Amino acid sequence: IREMVQTEVIGRLTQVYIMYNIHHPEAVAARYPGVIRQIMTHHAYTSLYLMGDEPASVSAMKATINDGSVAQENLAVLLMQMRSGALSVLQTSFANDDHGSDPWSFYIKVLGTKGSARYSYNDFVDNSKHMVHSHSYQAYPYTIYAQAEHFIDQCVRKRRPPLSSLQDAATSLRILEAAEASIRESRHVAL
Repeated sequence: IREMVQTEVIGRLTQVYIMYNIHHPEAVAARYPGVIRQIMTHHAYTSLYLMGDEPASVSAMKATINDGSVAQENLAVLLMQMRSGALSVLQTSFANDDHGSDPWSFYIKVLGTKGSARYSYNDFVDNSKHMVHSHSYQAYPYTIYAQAEHFIDQCVRKRRPPLSSLQDAATSLRILEAAEASIRESRHVAL
């Protein structure tokens, strides 16, 4: 997808959506800091990687929908306007699964002026329960394997730079902090 964006095969980038909807029982969700810090971290750097652009502004909302035993948010959405003008929507939920016809369990959609691309955990599923998941998303372990293999083979052995930089990590943190400020102050936050 990144190559399609960089080479403008899909035209000028207009929108990126990164969705995550995998229910986590309260006992599991209680161990995490909330979905903004737990999941949106990954969404932020994935968005930066795919778009090759930084946000100009961030706006966010959060909610806590559970049995009342966990205080931290388990549902959040973040909207970024990138410097190019493109929009990026990052959404995450531990409150629910998505078993609809084209589920957003983990789903990336990239839209451009001449085309689009998508990636979904649901392209590779088996029906055995996996830890907190209602079934096993086979793309998840393969993604982790591919990341580790790339890092060891390309970065360590061949001394090539990693796909994401420390600057990307710092920008991701600024995105999360801007989202938290947006929620706290009910406003758009410029970066």
